[in-house]
Amino acid sequence: MPIPTKNPGESKDEFISRCVSSINDEYPLNQAVAICNAQFSRYQMEEQISPEIDPAELEACMLELQGQNPSYSGAVAMKICVDRLTIVKVSSEEFQKFAEYPWDECISDMRSQGYSENAANNICGAIRARKI
Repeated sequence: MPIPTKNPGESKDEFISRCVSSINDEYPLNQAVAICNAQFSRYQMEEQISPEIDPAELEACMLELQGQNPSYSGAVAMKICVDRLTIVKVSSEEFQKFAEYPWDECISDMRSQGYSENAANNICGAIRARKI
């Protein structure tokens, strides 16, 4: 029998009780409790994740990290992967913003703000270096 899934709004105690009673025929009590606690923790972690992060990408990242360093707990691996995937997403969005801000327009904007041609080139170069 599959391990039960958490219902929306279900408390930890409610879930653990329902889960253990559902799988106690297949596992000894202490093992069923451990499995259900781990399952609840997994759902709790998923609820904390930004909805922009693909759960499949997160899981793949966590498995890779834990394969590289088995001492990472699930929570530690999740935090590292959420940070990595968020940074990648933000970097991609920043790159897209720069791609939509052509060099000539950047130079023109800087010049209209009173910067010299040389200063405008330096500013736009710095923007490009930061965003690419």
